Amino acid sequence: IVGANKSLKMAPIAMARGEWLFPYWRNIGGALSLSQTVANFGGIQDQNALYSDWAAEVFYQGMMAISDGLQLRASMGYHQHLGDDNSDVPTIAAPNKNAQFLTFGLLANLYFAKKWFTGLHIDYGMKGAMSGSGAKQGLMEGIFSLGRRVSSTMFLIGGLQYRAYTAEGYDAETLKSLTMGIRLEL
Repeated sequence: IVGANKSLKMAPIAMARGEWLFPYWRNIGGALSLSQTVANFGGIQDQNALYSDWAAEVFYQGMMAISDGLQLRASMGYHQHLGDDNSDVPTIAAPNKNAQFLTFGLLANLYFAKKWFTGLHIDYGMKGAMSGSGAKQGLMEGIFSLGRRVSSTMFLIGGLQYRAYTAEGYDAETLKSLTMGIRLEL
């Protein structure tokens, strides 16, 4: 369709992330994250798309005695992005229907005032052709979060997220989102 709207408004996305420190290694751990659209609202009639992302990573972290604690982390992992725009109006660039990335990340969380934390998490997926689509693909993601402890094991968290998927020869596809949720420390 000529002149079709390239933007797509979607909501909501269900997300889950788990992190574990490996036994006997105080500073080394792993993380697994999953996200899946559960509904979407197209920019124009007959436009829709469903997205699914999953990532696994290993990390090394340390804590510094600044305020209530400054958590610093470096990570390396694998991220896969899957998209389906089984609709009349193409929404997803062909290579981004199955994109795979080797990622490197940095995270900093500052805990303060005995109940609060703020954090920044950045992941970079090097341009490569892991998915076999023939195009070199890349990923850039940034998440800013703010959390408040409501019990000894639970934080309420809000955040802003920006993610860009790039593929050689195509416009970048971006995701901007506002997130809300809980974090359990078990």
